[in-house]
Amino acid sequence: MNQNCRLLRKKESAKSNKVIIIGNGAIERGSDPLEKTFEDLLPASEDSNHADWYRKNLKDKSLFLSLLSFKFRISRLELFRKIEKNGGYSKWDKIFPQPIRTFLELRKKIASNFIDFKEQNKISLRGSLNNGYFNKNDLFITTNWDSLIWDDEEVSNIIQLHGITNFPESMIMPTELITDDLMYDFLKICDKDLLDSITKGAYSMSESDYRFMECYRFNFLTELTQAHDLCIEWISRANEIVIWGSSLSTYDAELLAQISTHTNVDKIDKITIVNPCDTALNKAISIIGVSPNKVTKISNLE
Repeated sequence: MNQNCRLLRKKESAKSNKVIIIGNGAIERGSDPLEKTFEDLLPASEDSNHADWYRKNLKDKSLFLSLLSFKFRISRLELFRKIEKNGGYSKWDKIFPQPIRTFLELRKKIASNFIDFKEQNKISLRGSLNNGYFNKNDLFITTNWDSLIWDDEEVSNIIQLHGITNFPESMIMPTELITDDLMYDFLKICDKDLLDSITKGAYSMSESDYRFMECYRFNFLTELTQAHDLCIEWISRANEIVIWGSSLSTYDAELLAQISTHTNVDKIDKITIVNPCDTALNKAISIIGVSPNKVTKISNLE
């Protein structure tokens, strides 16, 4: 079966058992698009008594983004229960809670900024994909939203595990898990009109229909699940893993769940951490549970 889709590309004849996991640290100025997003959206404030002053000056914007994601996920769960309790989608008043509206717009703005920065060559890979540690024939799993690696057609095996900016609806935010989106049984609340709209496509949807689809990632559930499942397959069969530029932070819930659950520690011969941070080695050993003598750390690919 051809598993190529908008979030993964797989060459059926791929022989490599080396998995390359790419994080934001592999991207030069990789955090700048996110910084610009919050700079544009948060009100300018010189008042340190205002919460926005602290939000704007957070060194790691992933914390604030995670909090917005928590509010979004709680709100959409409450919305789903409300619709189910009140007789289904057709009887819903089509009013979205503010945390949902805020988050959906934020996600689009983040995607737009990443696309702009890439097109203007303001972000780039910190090294070549052909080097002494791996090459373009290996299996690439990127947790980045940008398409820097995806657009390289010589990379024939790649998973955009956290989605891609070309499709904001697909983007997995810090602390989110793909499995979060699989808990909703839409047949419980969807009436015939909505299901017909989904079947016919976006051109037949109202604005509220389309936003509802965005909220629950309805149009990307299959592809996100395929990416999730292929990631399991690759990590499970790997005898070598290179982790380049990932801080292995708890924000990266999807990645941590994958490597801690599915890495075959008996089969793994070698794990290479490419990260200048001194704690990266200890994190990798602790999370994966592999023998320390199988793990090495280098600061960069040069």
